[in-house]
Amino acid sequence: MTDRMRWLGLAGAVAAIVAIIAVILVVVQPPQAVSVPPAPDELATPEAAPATPQSTPQVAAPAPATAPPTPEPPGPLAPEFVRVTQWLNSPALSLSELRGRVVLIDVWTFGCYNCRNTLPYLRDWHAKYASEGLQIVGVHTPEFEFEQVEANVREAMIRLNVTWPVAMDNDWGTWRAYKNRYWPRKYLVDQQGRIRFDVIGEGSYVEMEHRIRELLSEGGASLDHIPVGGVDEGAPPAQTALFTGDSWDEGRFLAVEGAAEVARLGLRGGWVVESDRVQPDSNGGSNSWDATVLVTSGMANVSAAAAGETPVLMRVTLDGAPVPESLRGAHVFAGYDGATFVEIGAFGTYGLLRHGDAGPRELRLQTADPGLSLYTFVFGA
Repeated sequence: MTDRMRWLGLAGAVAAIVAIIAVILVVVQPPQAVSVPPAPDELATPEAAPATPQSTPQVAAPAPATAPPTPEPPGPLAPEFVRVTQWLNSPALSLSELRGRVVLIDVWTFGCYNCRNTLPYLRDWHAKYASEGLQIVGVHTPEFEFEQVEANVREAMIRLNVTWPVAMDNDWGTWRAYKNRYWPRKYLVDQQGRIRFDVIGEGSYVEMEHRIRELLSEGGASLDHIPVGGVDEGAPPAQTALFTGDSWDEGRFLAVEGAAEVARLGLRGGWVVESDRVQPDSNGGSNSWDATVLVTSGMANVSAAAAGETPVLMRVTLDGAPVPESLRGAHVFAGYDGATFVEIGAFGTYGLLRHGDAGPRELRLQTADPGLSLYTFVFGA
């Protein structure tokens, strides 16, 4: 055997040995598995079985239902009665104690002409609905100093037939709690203590009564036997001019805010302008005072008072002449010479002109008597 033959035989033997070793390695040591990142569904549900081509697709469970939004409350919570000086016709009341009743809060003062005009409606509602769950509460916030006196308020309540509870709000605590700015003002509060209706000034009587009935019905009252209305609304709301120190311009004229046509008041002679009234200045060297009003409406009253027990006599003229009998207010009378006068005594509202054709006309009040206080003029159609 040649050397070439030996080498070929040796090479074949080596190759056979290598092939045998490779087969042994494949059988004994299988290949390692490759790690594959899980699918997104598998991340969300790591224990779920892997999907196969034959598996049924999974349907996602519906999301839980969203709760309906909470409805807005029907109105703001009414503030409590605070800093009340005295309760009249009742022990102390609170709105929390009145829960379950419909409460009509009337902000007023007895010297306010517009406030007094609303009282017939309050008396009517009190008579018809108090037994059905309505509670009227008056909040008497004084405009003038004499309206702070309890005896004066009590006398006015008797005279005006105010029989429901009244809180004397001399410190204006409740007025400020309600952020109020008006006389009169009425807040209708439901059985849960929320303000459901709010009226400024006169008017809206029919709507107010319907709102009262709605709230009482919500509480279970049956009102079919009670008629709606019954009070004549009468004349349109009046306009009131207040005599306050910051209401006067340099010409000592006062404009009536809110009037369709401006009514102007001028003062001649020495007058003292105070925070809530004007008075003749007896130390001013004058013995005659007059107040002249340009009236652009058909009615005129004045709220006034004499300082002492002696009445003050004022002469009244219309366009420079005595007031015609057909136009004289309730407190104007004629003297022996045909001149017309009004006598001012205790505080009150004195009628100067009755309802008639609108002006403009000049209404003039003249007096030589000291001790007079003029608080407001009231004008109407």
